[in-house]
Amino acid sequence: MANFKPRVHPGKYVNTKGHWMTKMDFKWFVESSNRKSSYHVEMQDKGFLCSCPARVRCKHISKVEQMISGPV
Repeated sequence: MANFKPRVHPGKYVNTKGHWMTKMDFKWFVESSNRKSSYHVEMQDKGFLCSCPARVRCKHISKVEQMISGPV
């Protein structure tokens, strides 16, 4: 299995810098599209971190942002 380092992706709709959820260590568990696994998404000051192997901004992060900010 390939080794990967999770990347932090800036929020598209949510300003994460200083957000109260960053201080509370919130983690969201998001089911994969094939429903065989799930990934966790975490909000940090610099953006969102997802445990999936994607190297670009993933749909798991988008799903969490939509839950926080409402429909876009």
